[in-house]
Amino acid sequence: MDGLADEIIEIADNESGDPARDRLRLDTRKWLMSKIAPKRWGDRLDLTHASPDGGAVQFITVYEAPKRKS
Repeated sequence: MDGLADEIIEIADNESGDPARDRLRLDTRKWLMSKIAPKRWGDRLDLTHASPDGGAVQFITVYEAPKRKS
């Protein structure tokens, strides 16, 4: 994976005459890396709910007493 990452940097830094071909080469390597090692290189959405200190979120429900008519 690190070799492919190095190739991506090399391709991106190279000023060849065909940007479409370079884009295809980059995307192919990125796709391959995301499939072989998804935890490190894959697209990830962080959908975890945690408190600022990293612990569990505590839900508190507050009920208001109905207002009395005078």
